[in-house]
Amino acid sequence: MSSYSQDSHDESFFRRKVIFEPSKNHDYYTYRIPSLVCTKNGTLLAFAAARKNEGGDWDPIDIVLKRSTDYGETWSSMKVIAGGGKIPFDNATPIVDNQTGIVHLLYQSNYEKCYYTFSKDDGISFEKPVEITKIVEGYKNFYNWIVMAPGPGHGIKTSSGRLVVPFWLSDGSSKEFGPDKRGHRPSIVVSVYSDDDGKTWNRGDVVAENNDEIIVPNETSVIELADGRVMFNIRNESTNFRRLVSYSKDGATAWTPPVYADAFFEPICFASMVRYSKKPLNQKNRILFCNPDSRKTHVSAKVGHTKLSARARTRSNLTIRMSYDEGISWPVKKEIDPGISGALCFYSNGNVIDVIDMPTMAEGKKNKKQVNGRQIFNEILNIKNTFAGHKINVVVEQVSAMPGQGVTSMFNFGQSFGVIKGICSAMELPIFYVRPAKWKKYFNLINAEKDASRTKVIEMFPKISQKLSRKKDNNKADAILIAKYFENTRENND
Repeated sequence: MSSYSQDSHDESFFRRKVIFEPSKNHDYYTYRIPSLVCTKNGTLLAFAAARKNEGGDWDPIDIVLKRSTDYGETWSSMKVIAGGGKIPFDNATPIVDNQTGIVHLLYQSNYEKCYYTFSKDDGISFEKPVEITKIVEGYKNFYNWIVMAPGPGHGIKTSSGRLVVPFWLSDGSSKEFGPDKRGHRPSIVVSVYSDDDGKTWNRGDVVAENNDEIIVPNETSVIELADGRVMFNIRNESTNFRRLVSYSKDGATAWTPPVYADAFFEPICFASMVRYSKKPLNQKNRILFCNPDSRKTHVSAKVGHTKLSARARTRSNLTIRMSYDEGISWPVKKEIDPGISGALCFYSNGNVIDVIDMPTMAEGKKNKKQVNGRQIFNEILNIKNTFAGHKINVVVEQVSAMPGQGVTSMFNFGQSFGVIKGICSAMELPIFYVRPAKWKKYFNLINAEKDASRTKVIEMFPKISQKLSRKKDNNKADAILIAKYFENTRENND
C-alpha cells in the first residue's frame, strides 16, 4: 500500500493572502523583490518589482505599489510608482517615520541612478523624485562600481532621527547576464544616511568588502537594536552558507568587521528583518527575521553565465525566526510557506517499507518547484514489481485550499494531486481518499502540535525513527499515519 500526504499551511498561525500575481490583465511576467511596511496610521504598503519579458534583472521593470487599510484583508488596485520604460526600475526601499508619518522611498533605475521621494499621505501619492546618485558616486574613490542598488526591503529611522539605508555596489566584472550586460558580482556593502529627513544624503563607511573570506556581500537588511546600535544583516555567497552581521553605533561609521552568524542560514537569497516590539512598552524585545531556510542544493551552480562560489540552495521553506535578546539567540522558528511538500509512504501488513519526501524538480528558470512525476512513477513501479501478485491500494489525503489562498498556490496544489492521480490511473491502481479530520481524530491529533504526528510514529515504529530525525519530517509521519489508519479502518473490509 502507498499513502500520500501533502502538507497544508497552519491556518491557526498564519493567514495567507496573495497581493501580486501575474495575470492576463497585466503585461508583467513576474513580481519580485517585495517590500512591506506599516505606516504610522496602520496602513500597509506593499511594493514590488513588476518584471516584463522573461523577468530578468535587466528586463524592463516597474516599481508598483498596493495599499491596505484593513490590515491586509483587502488591497487597493496596483499603482506604478516608477518605471514605464525599457530599463529596470527596482529595489524599492521605504522608510517609515513613526513620528511625522512620512514614508521615505529610495530606488534605482538601470542599476546606475538612485532616486529619493516621499509620501505624506500614507502612500496615496509621492512627491516628484530627486536624483541622489552623486552621493553614491563618491564611493568610486574607493571602489570603481558600475552597478549599484539600495536595500532592498526597507531602511530605518533610528532613535537619533537618522535615516539609514544599506547599498550594494558592484564593479560588474562577472558578466553573469551575458557579455553585453553589466554583472552584479563581485560586490561590496556600504551605508547611506540622512540627518535632515531626506533633504540631503551622505556617505557612510564601507561595511563589507569582497575578499577571500567574505564572498560577494550584497543585499542587506537593517535594524536598530535596543542599545542604539545599528545591525546590518548581509547576503553573501560564502561556502559555509551563513549570513554576515556587522554593527555600528551610529549606522554610518566604525562598522565592526563582518562575521558569519550561525543562526542565519544563507541559501544565497534576500532576507528581511524587522522589530516587532521594544521595552518597556511591550515588556519584551522582539526581532523577527525571515528568509528561505532550505538546505537543498539547487540543480545549477550558476547564475546566468557565472559559476557561483558556493552552490546556491533552493529558495523554498520560507521561515520566520524571533529573538528576545536583540539578536543574540533565535529560539522561535516557524515555517510560513514550505513550498511543495509532502511525503510518500510504502506500507504492508503493519510495517513501514519505506517513507520518502515528495520528489520535486525545478520548473523553469525561477527556482520554482513542481512534483517530479517520473520519480514518483518509478518509486511506485518499484513497489509494484516487488510485490507482484499482491493487491496494492493507494491512499491519498484529501485536503482543500485554505481560505484566501492564491490562484497560483491552488494550481500548484492541484497539480501535485493530479500527478498522483494520473500515475495511479495509468498503473490501474485503485485510489482511496482520507480526509485529514478522519485520521487525525483516530490518532487523537486534532488541534495537536504540528510535531505530534512525528512523535507518535516514532513511538509506534521505532525502527523508522532515523528517517524522522528532523522536525520537518512531520510530512513523512503524516503519510505513515494515513497508511496505518487505512489499514486499521478500511483495508480489511475491501
